[in-house]
Amino acid sequence: MTTSCRVYKYELRDFPIETTTLGGFTWGQGSIDWTMLDVGVTRLFSMNDINPFAGASLGLHSVTVGDRHPPLLVTPYYSYYTPTRESKTTPTLDLYAGMLTMRTYDFQTVLEVRFHLVFDKFREVNGKGANGVMISFGTSH
Repeated sequence: MTTSCRVYKYELRDFPIETTTLGGFTWGQGSIDWTMLDVGVTRLFSMNDINPFAGASLGLHSVTVGDRHPPLLVTPYYSYYTPTRESKTTPTLDLYAGMLTMRTYDFQTVLEVRFHLVFDKFREVNGKGANGVMISFGTSH
């Protein structure tokens, strides 16, 4: 799950440059990823209303990863788990591609597939990482 965040964009003809500061949260399955700073460059492949794109961004994120051990106590109505959590502030890399529609209008829609890579191992939670694929749909104006 992802929340919306404030993105500042500077558009050149084929290369928009974006920064995201202190605003993006992603969470799910016991993990939280907070965007402190992301700077990305996107390549637009067309000037039409349907516009494919690809890009990459580097960032600094505060990541908390959670893990659950096997239950210590199991009853017919309740299972007690001991959660383990680890938090780090770490560099990240995002690689993404997608489709921007209504490019020549004030209001645009974006469909994007993004691979998120965190450059740190979380040893307290069995080396579990915070890497993954996200699919998102949004609007821009």
